[in-house]
Amino acid sequence: MRPARRGGRCGSTPDGAQVMSTPSTKPKILLTGATGYVGGRLLRALQGAAYPVRCLARQPQFLASRVDPQTEIVTGDCLDAATPSLVRAAPVSG
Repeated sequence: MRPARRGGRCGSTPDGAQVMSTPSTKPKILLTGATGYVGGRLLRALQGAAYPVRCLARQPQFLASRVDPQTEIVTGDCLDAATPSLVRAAPVSG
């Protein structure tokens, strides 16, 4: 039995996690691994659901042809201390 929807849009991510938001309040998603197999599919799903996405990529040239114009690409590596902190890379609004 499916739960009743209340107000926003309800869906699920490819891993089955439930996501609920209203069209005007979707959070910006910081995605690492978007050049890989799973991350690439997650990127398409997030873009298809109209989420604002920021991708952290070590080699952004492999990602540039796969993103929507609204998707941001940040060059860096989350394991490299020289990369700006992930908090600064994807500011939280509100």
